[in-house]
Amino acid sequence: MTEINATHTPQPNGNPKQIVAIIPAHNEVGRVGDVVRVIKSMAKISRVVVVDDGSTDGTSEAAEIAGAEVIKLNKNVGKAAAMNEGIIQTTAPIILFLDADLMNLDEKHVLDLLAPVLNNEVEMTMGIFRNGRFRTDIAHRISPGLSGQRAMIREVWHRLDTSRPMEKIGYGIERELQDLVRDEKATLKVIEWEGVSQRTKEEKLGTQKGLKLRMKMYVDIVKTWGKRVMS
Repeated sequence: MTEINATHTPQPNGNPKQIVAIIPAHNEVGRVGDVVRVIKSMAKISRVVVVDDGSTDGTSEAAEIAGAEVIKLNKNVGKAAAMNEGIIQTTAPIILFLDADLMNLDEKHVLDLLAPVLNNEVEMTMGIFRNGRFRTDIAHRISPGLSGQRAMIREVWHRLDTSRPMEKIGYGIERELQDLVRDEKATLKVIEWEGVSQRTKEEKLGTQKGLKLRMKMYVDIVKTWGKRVMS
């Protein structure tokens, strides 16, 4: 397990066929292992890295038991910064981002997400839920651009606007990635993931704490949107 609290310089790309899975996780002890085990079973994936974003439970230990490499951050820095740390600490030219709380994920879902990028059809793909659970299906129908399930070439990440610190972007990172597509700085293909869902914040934390975290997520997204409107 690597514990860090520092700024690093991005490393050069590795073998063009290499894929690294980066899974940002905060207090996902009961869920992260299921996602890691699916990815670890896939020969196409070179590395599986869980970025433990200042968890206070056993997230790091659960990820390691499942077979992941773990980067443990000393404090909670938010989703965007955790994802960025995974980018900094790896070299593979193809990045697979997955949330740590996915349900019913299997190899086919991941291969479907990776294929258009591996085949040079597009620079980024995004997985959206279909026929999993109503509450997550409807969320992806209303705002599909907020999905955290993505595959991309590494260069896409480096095209992001760096004028705002990653710590300030937080849950707005998916909105930032969609802005690249809107501004024609990246090409995107949407992949439907049949039967996949994820735990809601309310389910994981209880209604009160879950709603509080959900509101933080919406604030991050609105700030990202507001930055674009004002620019």
